[in-house]
Amino acid sequence: MFSLQALIPSTLKLANNASDQTAATTMISSITQDLRNTPAGSNVSPGFGIPMPNLNSTNSTLLTSTNFYLAEDGLGVLLPTQARYAATVTLSNAAAATVTSLTTARIKVYWPATVAASNAQGSVETVTFFNRQFQRGGTYVAKNSSTVTTLTGGPFTCNGYNQYGYNCNGYDQHGFDCNGFDCNGYNRDGFDHYGFDCNGNHEGCKNSRDNGEGDDD
Repeated sequence: MFSLQALIPSTLKLANNASDQTAATTMISSITQDLRNTPAGSNVSPGFGIPMPNLNSTNSTLLTSTNFYLAEDGLGVLLPTQARYAATVTLSNAAAATVTSLTTARIKVYWPATVAASNAQGSVETVTFFNRQFQRGGTYVAKNSSTVTTLTGGPFTCNGYNQYGYNCNGYDQHGFDCNGFDCNGYNRDGFDHYGFDCNGNHEGCKNSRDNGEGDDD
């Protein structure tokens, strides 16, 4: 009996540690979702208020490191004495200018919250990546010429069009692209990029379409 009683504390400790690991893993998932649900134009995450790095900055080193406290139910609290867990989130942007919107997030949840991370009883860590250019409310910017920049990329709503009214093929609900031409290369007046219609008549010139009245098209 004495031998069995000696095992009880260590068994309880293992059970508590397993419970803490499960809870911390769930909290990491919540923090990850919070980061991914942050609108592209927002400076902080909507759930935990985590400061976000500048969308257009390029830096592979540490940009932001945030520490906050979580109660047993995963809700944020102000003081470590009110918390069971502490979380550290480190965010850094990619170094390459071609992928400035790619952000790396290093997330660590440890317990108990009243001690330093180096003295924690236990912890769970993860590393995740997300592209802020495609965050909720963000838009991919695609250039179709050296002077005209059009916003014809995602995200797309349930009807297949983005906030600017274009689908994934770059056409609006009337079948025209951002320059006003349909998939056959004609604008709403029936003229192509060079000003000709399907019959070879040129826009702005007197031709048979005027029915002899001599008016410009």
